Amino acid sequence: MDTLPLPPEPAPLPPAPVSAHRQVLAAMDRLAELDRPELWITLRSAEDVLVDAKAVDERVRAGEELPLAGLLVAVQDNVDVAGLPTTSGCPAYTYTPEASAVAIGRLTKAGAVVLGKTALEPFATGTSDATAAVAGLGLVDVAIGADPAGAGQVSAAREGVVGLKPTLALVPGTGVVPSVPSFDGVTVFARTVADGQRTLEVLTGTDVWPEDVRLAAGDRPRIAVPAQVGFATVVEDLLAAGAVVESVDLTPFLEAARVFGGSVTAVERYAALGEFAGTADLAPELREKLLAGKEIPAHRFVADRARLDGLRVRAAEVLAGFDAVLLPALPEYTGFLNALDLAAVTVPPGVSVVTRAFDDQVALDLAAFLAGEQIRKPYPATGIDLVVFGAHLRGQPLNRQLTELGARFRGDVLTAERYRMVALADRQPGILSVAEGAPLVGERWTISPAGLGRFLAGLSGPLSLGEIELDDGSTAIGFHCEQQAAAGAVDITEFRDWRAYLRYVTATRPMTG
Repeated sequence: MDTLPLPPEPAPLPPAPVSAHRQVLAAMDRLAELDRPELWITLRSAEDVLVDAKAVDERVRAGEELPLAGLLVAVQDNVDVAGLPTTSGCPAYTYTPEASAVAIGRLTKAGAVVLGKTALEPFATGTSDATAAVAGLGLVDVAIGADPAGAGQVSAAREGVVGLKPTLALVPGTGVVPSVPSFDGVTVFARTVADGQRTLEVLTGTDVWPEDVRLAAGDRPRIAVPAQVGFATVVEDLLAAGAVVESVDLTPFLEAARVFGGSVTAVERYAALGEFAGTADLAPELREKLLAGKEIPAHRFVADRARLDGLRVRAAEVLAGFDAVLLPALPEYTGFLNALDLAAVTVPPGVSVVTRAFDDQVALDLAAFLAGEQIRKPYPATGIDLVVFGAHLRGQPLNRQLTELGARFRGDVLTAERYRMVALADRQPGILSVAEGAPLVGERWTISPAGLGRFLAGLSGPLSLGEIELDDGSTAIGFHCEQQAAAGAVDITEFRDWRAYLRYVTATRPMTG
């Protein structure tokens, strides 16, 4: 696939200064212009928001690195913000938390500024349209929601924004009003995939990822689509870029949504909110919904949880061999996302890219492709940089050993001028560190720690792992050739690039026959 792999990364530019104060003033003008008070439950005063913005600007001037400096955030009103009432869409439930939810605390620590809290159906029993809408209208850069089923993806499609539903374990739920506690998850609404990803990077802890996390979709991803749903234009684009697309039967997924929406949701919601519902002055419909699990027998709940576990296994079997599945962002295709602990990214005009848990970067890569964006930095940033020079380069015979492990191509690199290259007998180059040499061309890949271990276990030959100095003074790990093996090898340093040497060999090889 020539489209999904990224071009070489440019040299990083210093971040442009961001004025949170000016961002807030522009947002206030936009709020007055649109006049959509129904989207908000609590809108902070301009004075309070400007105080926070000024503090962010002062932190930036003091030299702090704030990855979200000046980013304006709206928060759905079932997620705590210190000092602001939390209603979860139900006035009778109102309380004022002293501390923000862990997710919101991470955002503000990174320089984000909270503009206000958005409306929702009581206790996230419906969609998150208001939360998605404030991002779609340009009132904020990012909006944070929470729901138990994945309904945020439907809202993202309706409002024409990007919706990111990460793997459940990635973003802490502390400070989120429980709805279906075992399955409640945070959703990010953003105007671009890139903004959504950098928000997720801040929301996510670094110690929650598996050691073998995949960091890229690869250049020939295998993508499943529902047999009964057509994505003609999207599929054509993916096929043209080199992806493999096949239809699958989504029956286990749809069954999981039905099971989850029955006793599992009712019992967990009653356990979380039943005591409140039994005493509060509520509308009859809401009271009935919150108390629905009271009369469900324990054996039915246990049986349905076991059934859901079995459907999770069946769904995994459907996904086996695929990198992702494309789904329409409709209620019947999102109700199983949290129940099966899947990650998803929805992009306009309403296509959801769904992956296994912890394959979030795969979903981000494919969603960015569909949205016409490019994602350079992998999520999470826990990978190890590896420089390769020979058969593991893109287009070379052993490159699949990297891509199958989820390694991410980061671009071409040039070494410092203290290396030489020799051609070894097994059609691999050997890299030697010398006092005086030449800059050599290689590729930088980022790979997970466990992926690197498996990659190294599959290597053979006279190579040893060590640091490679690059022309910009940075270092990455790479493979050095043992001096004894290089003694009888042909020096090919003049070519600087293994691929250039191979082209020379091909061009000068005598023709036979």
